[in-house]
Amino acid sequence: MDLQHQVEVGRQAEDFHRYINETPYFKELIDRIKLEYAQRILSLRPEDKESFTTYKSKMNAFDDIENAVLGDIKAGEMALNQQEGRTPPEGIL
Repeated sequence: MDLQHQVEVGRQAEDFHRYINETPYFKELIDRIKLEYAQRILSLRPEDKESFTTYKSKMNAFDDIENAVLGDIKAGEMALNQQEGRTPPEGIL
């Protein structure tokens, strides 16, 4: 992926991240779905390991999506810095 495309993906990811954080319906919808999966998990019996794995995977999918969005934002920032010849600060945070 070229730098310009990565910058554009990063901008779109920023817009999407801002939208999901500023729009109560979307966050509440995700929380409601995750709560439903958590309730299903709590109702399982110890021998329902396969169902547990399925529900837990579905719950984690929402976090995976948000992490991918944050990764696209970071990659876009890095691409923009590279395009503009800036060196990002080093460090853990």
